[in-house]
Amino acid sequence: MAALVAGIHHGICQGCEPGEMIPEGAEIDEVITLPRIWSAALDEFDSSAVLPQYLGEDYCRLFGTVRRGECEQFAAQVSNIDYDWYLRSM
Repeated sequence: MAALVAGIHHGICQGCEPGEMIPEGAEIDEVITLPRIWSAALDEFDSSAVLPQYLGEDYCRLFGTVRRGECEQFAAQVSNIDYDWYLRSM
């Protein structure tokens, strides 16, 4: 929530243009630029210059470190899909 409010505040203070309003039910043809992979999202977070101004450099460094550890633990788990795709096909 704090990051969302920080983003809104930053956008207002910097005069960022939000773009045209998208009507309800409209199809969006633009390329989505948000990371689809957890580690890529963490890379974006770590390279952010805006959030440390709002949340503090120490907090952002600690948050990024903890989340990266969680990401590594998650990636180390063998999912049911892995079992279905690879082990059960043998």
